[in-house]
Amino acid sequence: MPSKEWATWAHIQVHQRVHSVMTAAMRADARTIDTVLLSLGDGPLAPYSREFVREAQRLVLACTAALTCMLSAHRPGAGPRGDEICRGCGTSDCRTLHGVADVLAAYAVRRTHHRMR
Repeated sequence: MPSKEWATWAHIQVHQRVHSVMTAAMRADARTIDTVLLSLGDGPLAPYSREFVREAQRLVLACTAALTCMLSAHRPGAGPRGDEICRGCGTSDCRTLHGVADVLAAYAVRRTHHRMR
């Protein structure tokens, strides 16, 4: 893919993946999670694991909100010669978008295409 089109494509892909993660976190029922954790008592989950599960929704929402802010800065735009550049860093090959896209791919974060029941 030519680098002129890469910035737009990468921005769209990262945005869609971040949006999917945010949507999944927003759909989670924190009260039900707390109820299940309380019903387990001191059972199978270690205290740090219980605390992580209890805080996961808030943490995921915070991280996806931060990524959304990054995406608003590192978005494609026209450069001084009419070429496509990243508005955040002024380059045609944004290392920030590359890095975030690589991390999301490494952790198998994909766009969701289906509705959850």
